[in-house]
Amino acid sequence: MCPSLQADVPLAVVEEILLNLPAHQVVRVCRLVCHEWKELVDSAAHWRVRCRREGIQPRDASRPPDDWRLFYFLTKNRRNLLKSRWLCWKQQLIDLKKEGYSAAFMDQLQQSYMASVERHEYK
Repeated sequence: MCPSLQADVPLAVVEEILLNLPAHQVVRVCRLVCHEWKELVDSAAHWRVRCRREGIQPRDASRPPDDWRLFYFLTKNRRNLLKSRWLCWKQQLIDLKKEGYSAAFMDQLQQSYMASVERHEYK
């Protein structure tokens, strides 16, 4: 562990602290502290535990994600991005950057999405 913390703080305590910090801070700040913290933050175990604690689960438990960190951030941000539920528009542009997705994250994922809405007649 980091030389100054090695004797004072057990690894399990550091892991618990990291799990209680916001995920984006853990990735952006904590993994830069030292090599050992980077290994903890980058480990699949850290993200599996974080997912379990926050109730984030794969739809098919028999097929766990290859990258638990990517799975966490994709699932954590999952929400309805459509701003209007009404049928007044046929097309809607969603700026993912304004919705909190980083450019690096979008470059890595690079998927296109299509949404369809059922039309209901109201009387």
